[in-house]
Amino acid sequence: MPENRHAAGSRTIEPAFARIRSTSPNPGPPLVYLEGGPGGSGLSTWASQPDRYLCFLEFGDVIALDQRGVGLSRPNLTGPFRLDLPLDRLVTREEYLAEHLAKAAETAAF
Repeated sequence: MPENRHAAGSRTIEPAFARIRSTSPNPGPPLVYLEGGPGGSGLSTWASQPDRYLCFLEFGDVIALDQRGVGLSRPNLTGPFRLDLPLDRLVTREEYLAEHLAKAAETAAF
């Protein structure tokens, strides 16, 4: 799908999903499972804890979704870097922004 539906020539992104079939003989509309976060993978949560969500299948199919930039979706925007901010004091807005910009640049180069 287009990354930005309102911009002509927008890059294409591919959200990853799985549709798990309902156990009901007369299922209702599908339910879409989004992992909280940000940055959570609906697919990996569903795969690692299926018993936790089986009750949803009584009502309809479940679509487990990795939101854009996460998990198996492409592009995956997860970077290998951690923020290096002090934990013993409040940081300024400028420090916070500078650290995020530095890590974003490192991630783009990765």
